[in-house]
Amino acid sequence: MNQTIDSQTSFQVNYWQYDPKSGFLTRIKGQPLEERIQSYTLTVFLGSGMSGDVYRCTPNSSRDKAIKFSMEGESIKKEFEISLLWPKDSIGLLIQPKAYFSNRLRDFFIMHLYDGNLRDILESLDLKNRVEVLCQISQGLVTLHELNISHEDIHIQNIFYDKRKNRYDLADFGLSKRKETFNNFSLENDLMFFYQVVESILIGCEPPGMSLLEPYKKRINHLHDIQKIGFEEEPARLLLELIEGEDLTARHYLEAFSKIKNLMK
Repeated sequence: MNQTIDSQTSFQVNYWQYDPKSGFLTRIKGQPLEERIQSYTLTVFLGSGMSGDVYRCTPNSSRDKAIKFSMEGESIKKEFEISLLWPKDSIGLLIQPKAYFSNRLRDFFIMHLYDGNLRDILESLDLKNRVEVLCQISQGLVTLHELNISHEDIHIQNIFYDKRKNRYDLADFGLSKRKETFNNFSLENDLMFFYQVVESILIGCEPPGMSLLEPYKKRINHLHDIQKIGFEEEPARLLLELIEGEDLTARHYLEAFSKIKNLMK
């Protein structure tokens, strides 16, 4: 069950106990104190972003988890709360975190452990798998936008993958906005960022610096050759429109890539 606990020192929720002084997160197997000593969790640093640091959590039992800590003195409660708004197991969105903790130093929540982000594996994906990524992330965007949430920070390092579940999920909602709480709410930034992600995934690399912009644009134009690998005219045209900057919604992205995915079966 998702829970929120506030405390100024150490605290405990269900089978988890956190000591901010030592930095240890402890998984408690039973109530007797002597059993708690044997249930420390080891943590390994995985990476950091604008809103916090992520560690790998290795309990003595059960599957490994990831733990996201806020920057010192900041809060990541908004990220946790936003993640509770979408339906459970929604395609293309971060698997819902299990518990949120708040203390005077650093907030954190316990979340699903992914194998890495899309940047780690992008070069190894064939075209079929890249279209699968775009289908799943498009579905995630549709769900977000229908809930009046904009992500505001879409790029390939914020797309996580789980090999066992065959999932590609949009994550890191530190900059996200909700329509009812922000006057400057807009979905335009999401679609602009996702447009860049489409280019990155299909070409197999991230956009380079300004000095290499012209050669990069030529590489995008070469995607017209995608029609030669067996796509029918209509979905190929839709794909090229996405790359060439037509004003489309998240659902247009989903429909276009779903058509292409079906043709590749």
